[in-house]
Order: sequence, then structure tokens, then C-alpha cells
Amino acid sequence: MTGKCILSVDDDAINQEIIEGIIDDRYALIKAYDGAECLEKISEGKPDLILLDVNMPRMNGLEVCKKLRYDGEDIPVIFVSALTSPEERLAGYKVGADDYITKPFNHDELLTKIDLLLTNHQIKKELSVSSQQATQITMTAMSGAAEIGNILRIIQETFYSEDVITLGKNILKGLDNYGLPGCLMLQLGEKITFIFSDGIERPLEKDILQQVQHTERIISFGRRSIYNGIYSSLLIRLMPEDEEVCGRWRDNLAILIDSVDARLKSLAIEKKRDYYQLALQDTLFKVQNNLQLIHENYIEQRLKNVDIIRNLILDMEESFAILGLSEEQEKQILEKLLMTEKEVDHLYDLGMSVEEKLNEVVTSLKAVVD
Repeated sequence: MTGKCILSVDDDAINQEIIEGIIDDRYALIKAYDGAECLEKISEGKPDLILLDVNMPRMNGLEVCKKLRYDGEDIPVIFVSALTSPEERLAGYKVGADDYITKPFNHDELLTKIDLLLTNHQIKKELSVSSQQATQITMTAMSGAAEIGNILRIIQETFYSEDVITLGKNILKGLDNYGLPGCLMLQLGEKITFIFSDGIERPLEKDILQQVQHTERIISFGRRSIYNGIYSSLLIRLMPEDEEVCGRWRDNLAILIDSVDARLKSLAIEKKRDYYQLALQDTLFKVQNNLQLIHENYIEQRLKNVDIIRNLILDMEESFAILGLSEEQEKQILEKLLMTEKEVDHLYDLGMSVEEKLNEVVTSLKAVVD
């Protein structure tokens, strides 16, 4: 036993027995069979975590969670439900649930989610006092131009981010300094990356961001807000309580998500540029190799042509004695052969000239690529 107490709320006794069998060795268990009884149990003594069914008599799970959050209760809540559609998950998140698991569930998955939420909640409680003080001091100091200056400093960090991970961490670190913890979803090409301000992965937040990315630009529910761009989405878990300050931050965060989009677009262009540069370098390397082969073939072919023509001249000179040609005829034939040799040399020189020009083009392209 860890000393932690779990409140399981479900109108199905069999489900209650299953949950008891899973967690009884690790946590103390309290049972409630509908929403109203759940609230009664909480008034008697707060549990450390609530496993909450959605469909129940008297008061359903969504109403229970909504009331708890309205009353300021921050007890971690995991919905345990057979309802699996994206809309139903989103409904759970909107009323303040921390996670969602569908029936029938994996035993290890349930224990892992419980352990993770309890750990996160403990960390949150330990940091709560200092965080609230820091947030209050920061928010008091910020107003108008100061807020714009702060958001511009965060935006500036995007310019120096050379990859998606660095970009996300710089943004969330800057926001965390002002008491705005959250999660970023960044898309570069076909790859989607999720980054959390505290490094703790939250599957439900990932699901929500993917579901609402291409809906409204700004979505607010309670003190949580989502800001959607084309290639990115930002979720803030705890917006400022002061409505005026919250409104200013809402505008600033909408500007911030645009700058994140711009940097992602720039990174995509840089990635494509690097790809084409490597491809061009590879092509130039192949062209250079081929030109070298052509050059070697030219030399070899020229030597062969010279040998052929010279051997032909020698053969003709030896044949003149038996052909009975006049001296003038012999002279004309030799002149023709010598002229052919010069023409062959001229063709070789033209080929070498073309090769030189191609080498000049390759050298120019290589200078641009390098």
C-alpha cells in the first residue's frame, strides 16, 4: 500500500470488482455507485484520485467533474468509460478531466495512468506555493508594452531554433517563465512532434490537440486554452485568472503561434534546400567522373585513329609498286590520307573543347553548391 486513496465511481458492481482487483494491493479504495454519492464521499474526505464513469444515474460523470472543477477541486480525474469517440473524449477534457481510458481497459495501462497522475499531482502540489508567488509577481509586473516585449523575446527564440525540438523547448520555456505551462504540437512535413513544458507526456492532451487542430483558431474552456496555427497548436493548461490579463495573453499567444508557424515553414524550406544541395553535389560528382572517363576515352581513341591512318599510309605506300599508279596519282592518294588524318585531329580538338566547356560549367556549379 502506498497510503494513497482512490475513489472509484461506477454504477456497475462488476466493474467495481474488476477495478478493486487491479488496485487493491497498491491503493486504498473507496466506492461510489453514482455521481451524487461520489460528491458525498468527497465531502467526507478527499481522495487522491478519482476513477469516474461517464454514464450513471442521478448525476453523470461529466456533471460531477464539471462541478468539482467549478468548486476549485483539483483532484486528478480519470474517466473510465465505454464511450470512445473523439467528441466524447473532448467532452471529458473540456470539463477538466486529466486523462481518459476506455472499457475494456488494460490492467497495466490503468495502473500506469494512475501512477503518472498521482506523481504529477504531487509535483504540482510541491511547486504550487512558489509557482503561485512567482506567477503573481510576474503578472503584476506585466502590462501593455511590457507584455508585448516579453512575447517578442519569446518569438525571438524561434529565430535561433535550428530544429523542431529546440523550437518547441524554447517556446515552452519562455512561457513557463510567466506561469503558462502547456504543450506544443509541431508538424514538419509528415512528422508530428509533441513537446511538454515539464517533460511529462500526456496522451489525452496529444489526442485533443490533434482533434481540434483544424477547427477554431482559439479554443477556451475554463482556464485552459488552445491556439491553432497551420503547422502548430499550443495548449496552455493554466491561463491567468485576471480576465484583463488573460485577454492580453490570449492575443499575444495568437501572435506567437503565427511566429511558430513561420519558423516551421522556414525549417521545411531549409530541409528541402539541404536535400537538393546534397542531390546536386552527388550529381556533380557523377558528372565529373563521367567527364574524366570521356577524356580518357578521347585520348585512347585518338591514339587508335592515328595508328590506323598511319598503318594505312604505310600499306598504301607498299602497294603503289604493284598498282601501277603514276607518281601524280600516288601523290594525290597520300594527300587525301594526310588530310583525313588532320580532319580526325580536328574532330578530337573539337571534342576536347566541348569537354573543357563542360568542366567550366561543373566548376561554376560546384562553387555555388559549396
